[in-house]
Amino acid sequence: MATMLDAAISMWDNGMRVIPLNGKKALIPWAKYQNETPTQEDVEAWWERWPTANVGIVTGKDVVVVDADSRDSIKWVIANLPRTPWAAQTGKGMHFYYGASDFEIRNSVNVDAKVDVRGMGGYVVGPPSMHSSGKRYRWVIDRAAGAQTFDDLPSLDEGDLARINSYNGVEKKEEYLFDSTTIRDAHDGSPVEEGGRNNAAASMVGQYIHEGHDLKSIKGLLTQWNDTNPDPLEKDELDTTLASVVTTHLRNNPEEPLVVEHEGFEPKPIEGIAVKGVPAHLLEVPGALGAICEFINRTAIYPQPVLSLAAALPILGTLYGRYYRSPTNLRTNIYSCSIGFSGSGKEHPLHCADQLFNDAGMGERLGTGRMSSAQGLLKHCQRSPATMLAIDEFGLMLKSLTSKHASTHKADIMATLLELFSRAKGTFRGMQYADTDGNRPRVDIFQPCVSLYGTTTPNHFYESLKSTQVMDGFLNRLIIFDIGNSMPERQEPITLEPPEPLIRYFKMVRSYIKSQQGHGADIANGTVDIPLHTVKISPDAKEYLGDYEKNIRQQMVEYRSTGTDALWSRAYEHAVKVAMIRAIGIDFKRPEVSLADVTWGCELVTNQIKTTVVDVVDRVADSEHERTLKSVLRHITREGTSQADLTIKTRAVPRDQRQKILKDLIDGGQVTMKRHKPKKGRPTTYYVRTQGNG
Repeated sequence: MATMLDAAISMWDNGMRVIPLNGKKALIPWAKYQNETPTQEDVEAWWERWPTANVGIVTGKDVVVVDADSRDSIKWVIANLPRTPWAAQTGKGMHFYYGASDFEIRNSVNVDAKVDVRGMGGYVVGPPSMHSSGKRYRWVIDRAAGAQTFDDLPSLDEGDLARINSYNGVEKKEEYLFDSTTIRDAHDGSPVEEGGRNNAAASMVGQYIHEGHDLKSIKGLLTQWNDTNPDPLEKDELDTTLASVVTTHLRNNPEEPLVVEHEGFEPKPIEGIAVKGVPAHLLEVPGALGAICEFINRTAIYPQPVLSLAAALPILGTLYGRYYRSPTNLRTNIYSCSIGFSGSGKEHPLHCADQLFNDAGMGERLGTGRMSSAQGLLKHCQRSPATMLAIDEFGLMLKSLTSKHASTHKADIMATLLELFSRAKGTFRGMQYADTDGNRPRVDIFQPCVSLYGTTTPNHFYESLKSTQVMDGFLNRLIIFDIGNSMPERQEPITLEPPEPLIRYFKMVRSYIKSQQGHGADIANGTVDIPLHTVKISPDAKEYLGDYEKNIRQQMVEYRSTGTDALWSRAYEHAVKVAMIRAIGIDFKRPEVSLADVTWGCELVTNQIKTTVVDVVDRVADSEHERTLKSVLRHITREGTSQADLTIKTRAVPRDQRQKILKDLIDGGQVTMKRHKPKKGRPTTYYVRTQGNG
């Protein structure tokens, strides 16, 4: 049976510039494929990642498509435009394919139009993609015409376009084409000389409208761009251009009102869910951080608010990456790990992260846990230095990287992950090879902001660790969220799609950062250094953080006897980072870390470290015997565990080994044995965990 990849490769073989789609939305940044053709390796990699993705066909350079969405408009196209041997049945109508014309035909989309033209700046969904109605797109080919490529197709001329405009009831072609959909990719925001300033300004306004900016933000961004021009436009002229594009957009898109100024997010926590691992008040977060948590929770079959927060932090850390920093040069990169048993719903946030970045047109910011080498990881980070590594089965990956039998390539990955976390403050300088032919150049990355979100089961995670990982600085880079035995009740998700305001927010943040760093800067390229913004911290928040740092140093002394003092060494750093992410989520244009932000951040980090310390003491072992001993000890409570219950819970441990372990625990003072003799019946033996041991 043919797959979507087979269909995509077949179209690519016929000269089509194919791209992967989620429904009708591009899963990749696709604008560059208006002028270049993806390679076969590109196509195979896309559909390997998204095997059921719809197939998009980029229009403009090679092909122009006329889109008729009704029976009447289909009849009109057949009767009034050149006959073409290539057409496709869509969900509601038909696409008619034409070859490229001698002049450029722009993409033209209008909600009131009876017939749309897809040219430069657009793409169409191609067969055998799935329409939202459940129908599949299918080719309707006139084989007798003998058209094998786009070159064999008839072209549209100026008269054809005039007839289309007349049929649509549009008197002026320019007015029909002049809306935010058609001009969003026309100008990149770089400074413009006299003569092209008005067109560039109109293009940028259209792009900002399309991304969901409010009018106040659009005017501010446009003014900032105008100030970079060698000869800026006069204020009145700039305002006239802004008003013209806005008026045209509202006329062409009456269902898309523009607000004067966007209100902040008002996330609502889900009520009635049993929460384990994090105090409930820490899960009620304002701003974008809370909005992402709400999205993850409301789309989950098994909602886990703790894991939603664990994922939301690196998601926003990635979105804000390579621009915001604290006064002490800390960045927004977060390494977060969710621990839960199979079936607890811990994988759902991974899917939500994928949806958010893809729907916002930032799919390149998502990395993967399938890393074959450190060099491959660095190449990805160089192309997309603000990136989030989304890793399922994180514990198994750690086990392969930390094993004494791990290859040099695997060991290098672990070392690279450690260094990338710390090098977010400046420049990562890769390994210098001894080759003389330049085939293996050193990979340098300016201002990398690599975040990580991993999911794992407790057994896989803690079995992958040795005491060296506790002390060598790996474990303290992670903020660990362990939900224990939490298994929430099933709910019916309201929707599986990210809310439109959240997608607009992602696009607005990206545009805002680009405008602040200079439109000429390639902020998506790690080979280029970029300007940064220092986030202010309020005076009372600074004072609180100073006291917190002193407290952390005392904690390190107190926990030294357990061998877990290193887990506290990055507590201050984590607290500042999560507080900064929360503050930016409230106001990304004028962020200031408040006392409420740092109080929340410090309490969250402290809670997670204390939980991790207990788990490390109970679970991390350097030998199989120590691991088995700790597994027996975990089932002995301070209230007492009967010998019968302990035997059942540790039935995987051979009887002789269990007895030896119990003797060692009693001799070491970690456990005491008590016997209860009732008036009738046989006496019962209990094992009781002593105070200070878990």
